[in-house]
Amino acid sequence: MAAVDVYTGHHRPTPAGRLSASQQQYHFSYRHDAPEALSLTMPLRHESYSHAQ
Repeated sequence: MAAVDVYTGHHRPTPAGRLSASQQQYHFSYRHDAPEALSLTMPLRHESYSHAQ
């Protein structure tokens, strides 16, 4: 499983969450202290976002 940390902010990057990929799925999970949502279609929430490849 590969994973990368995702940051928000232009002048001062702040950790927002982690994106990971397995053979069949992509998963994104926000950090508990994420300052803002990545997009309007992915609002802040406790559950992970998942998408099949």
